Amino acid sequence: MRMKNVKTVNVKGVDISYRESGSGHPVLLVHGIASFSLSWRYLVSEMKGDYRFIALDLKGMGYSSKDSGGGYSPFDQSEILCEFVRSLDLKDFVMVAHSMGGAVALLSLFDPDIASRAGALVLIDSAGMFLKIPDFVAEFMSTAEEAIILKYSDARPAVLPLYILSELYHDPLKIRDETIEEYSKVFSMPYAKECMIASLRQLLIANFADFYRRLGELRIRTLVVWGVEDTVIGIEDAFHFRNAIPNARLKLVRDAGHCPHEEAPAEVAAAIVDFLGNPDTLSADDSLSLEQVKGPGADMEQSLAASAMGQMRKMRMSRLFKGNWTPGGMFFFVVIKFLQLLRNLGFFAMENGWRRITQVFLRKEHSKFCLASFRLNYLDGGEGCKVDFNMAKIFLVSRLFKFLKGNPVFHWRIEPHAFSVTKERHEYVDIVEAEFDSRGKLLRLFPHFESSKEEGVLLSASKSDRLCKIVEDAYNEFSDAGDKRRLTLISRRIRAKIREEFQSVSEQITMRHYGDRILQATMIHFFRTDLADSKCLSSARLATPEFRILKHPGAGLLNIVCRFSHDFAEADLWFQYHHAPVDGMPMQEMLDVLKRQWGECGPVVFPALNAPEAVPELIYAGDGMYRGRIFCDFSKILKLRKRLNDFYYNEMHGPAPLPALLMWGIVHDESFKDFKFCMPVDTATMDVSKERNISLIFIKPRSFLDDRKDLCGLIEFIREFNTQIYMTRVGRSESYEFIEIAGMLQPWLSSLMRRMAPRTFYSILGNAGFTIIKNAEIFITPLTELQNGGFIAVGNCRMRTADGSYAGSISICGEKPLVESYFRALNSATENIESICDCD
Repeated sequence: MRMKNVKTVNVKGVDISYRESGSGHPVLLVHGIASFSLSWRYLVSEMKGDYRFIALDLKGMGYSSKDSGGGYSPFDQSEILCEFVRSLDLKDFVMVAHSMGGAVALLSLFDPDIASRAGALVLIDSAGMFLKIPDFVAEFMSTAEEAIILKYSDARPAVLPLYILSELYHDPLKIRDETIEEYSKVFSMPYAKECMIASLRQLLIANFADFYRRLGELRIRTLVVWGVEDTVIGIEDAFHFRNAIPNARLKLVRDAGHCPHEEAPAEVAAAIVDFLGNPDTLSADDSLSLEQVKGPGADMEQSLAASAMGQMRKMRMSRLFKGNWTPGGMFFFVVIKFLQLLRNLGFFAMENGWRRITQVFLRKEHSKFCLASFRLNYLDGGEGCKVDFNMAKIFLVSRLFKFLKGNPVFHWRIEPHAFSVTKERHEYVDIVEAEFDSRGKLLRLFPHFESSKEEGVLLSASKSDRLCKIVEDAYNEFSDAGDKRRLTLISRRIRAKIREEFQSVSEQITMRHYGDRILQATMIHFFRTDLADSKCLSSARLATPEFRILKHPGAGLLNIVCRFSHDFAEADLWFQYHHAPVDGMPMQEMLDVLKRQWGECGPVVFPALNAPEAVPELIYAGDGMYRGRIFCDFSKILKLRKRLNDFYYNEMHGPAPLPALLMWGIVHDESFKDFKFCMPVDTATMDVSKERNISLIFIKPRSFLDDRKDLCGLIEFIREFNTQIYMTRVGRSESYEFIEIAGMLQPWLSSLMRRMAPRTFYSILGNAGFTIIKNAEIFITPLTELQNGGFIAVGNCRMRTADGSYAGSISICGEKPLVESYFRALNSATENIESICDCD
């Protein structure tokens, strides 16, 4: 495995370097922290047989992309690994993983597609089982905080690899000079040390209980290899893995530390080859117990129950009530502590707390969110033929149907209740074309029913037309009813009309069934843009659809606006989602999949910021709320972020997040100086089950302003921001606890408490919301009933513009004067961020 064999593949926007050698059965090699692909060269040279070795460098390590932008947890790396496997189309491969790479490999195997592709697993001194940071890692982290080792390594590159390898090897004399030289080169690369530190900080598996449970569901042949003298991850974990993974085998390597594949490559290679050739043959180590290896007194249960929480900030719910000890605040605090007690006694909500909140407080039309995907090639081989409006609609509905059917994440409908909505699985994939007039009157419905279900013949044309007319009349009658009541009223009226017009019980049942399918279908609206120039998106293509007029008549998850280009060669799709079943990040990931599958007709180019097409947009969203959108140049903020990451990475406990910098800029506007922000956090690292959820953090930037120097306050604010993000992802923040406790309340009680003490709600949850989806071309924000200070949504801030620069869109929802004030504050923040932060 030499340097000339290095290849690169782009995975999820990250350039992943990998090396290949040999031919035959594929073996994928996944290294650990502070390592890279060359760490496998001795093992590869000792493995006898026909193997195709593929050793990748994980994100931020080796020769793969490095930046200080975060995303180095085992879960983040596992997403990269999954896409890497798919990009190389590996099948029946052997996964050999070391240290953190073991945790990454295991998380990737929880993906059914990767599990079906993998044929065997070899874990070498794997991370993932421990509940507290290993002592060496904690000691190194404390040293790195003071930058002692890093400062020495800048002058003498060999210091850092020698320091690390001396701890990883049982016998330091086995450390080769060429190994130190190779590691020195890698650690000398820009951001290499910062990426390593970021990975160490995020080393723990967040939801350990769920991780441990999922290990028991694995059905892959597994060999656990462990260095008996490993002082980084104790040998107890070897037995934990052997016991947790069904039918796992164990191989102990004597006189080896944390890297037995480097210290004793011949022995490890022989064990792997023997395991692959004779997977059912037990070795002498398989019958050993921990007590036989470590001696009397070794307690596996006690070692597994050791907690990492002592190294984390202690959770205090009183932090949420800082400065708000009013009678209402005291009442809330008592309720929360009581529910926390019940939670500690084993009482839990049936659903994630955020899901429960969305079902109670995100029921209105402006609580839905929207994501756009431009310049889609929807024709699927029909390019070059003459396409009119009707043909274009047929092409698009056909492709859209296949896409929706193949992705169960879209198969939801909404069930209304008095104080909430719930999500229910929807077994059909139906698409209904809707046509409205300019005032919001529903003119016509054109159903495209899924016909693959074994339920007999679909409705006749005459009955389908009559049913559509009944639905149209019911919708038009109640279209102005409140968002929380409209669906119930429409459903009742439809059923009443069916009973009135159809005497046969069987006809009534059939018509009600198809009426429900119309209300639960994906709704789509078709338009055509007139401008011919597609080099830059026109104002007509960029205009946010008026979903207030184009409302979904029923309970379906999706409401889509399709705009065809003037010649019907390409389509722009705007997906509006109900927030109760789904969240923004997984939905954007689905749009990324859609664009990869369909392809795009050309690059998406925004107008120059000084062009007429880029003027701010303000449209009425209903219920007294407005939606605004502006395009901003983020170059100054990104430049500041890089500078902060270069000089203050350790002080900030990680990279400077873009949302934190924008919040900091906003609160320097007098109108927002006392605002407290609420921001969603993807807790995918918390839950490796089938559904992803999110939680929230609450933070008030003004609390960190330092009169002596704004920069000091900014660094302290970012440190707290990063701390809250991490603690929330591992389920130990006050905000995470609050959201999970709130999920225990009945919907009527949650609504009552918010109405009784709205100021207390705002003081705890924040009066303004902030969210970001970094891949979104345009992200139209939702607005919850929990914030009175509006909600901000940021999309991709590196979209190419017509003048060759970059820009991104920011969407705001709130009352009209508030949205206009946000325009001013955001423009000031993006233009003057360096002076605001005293970084001129």
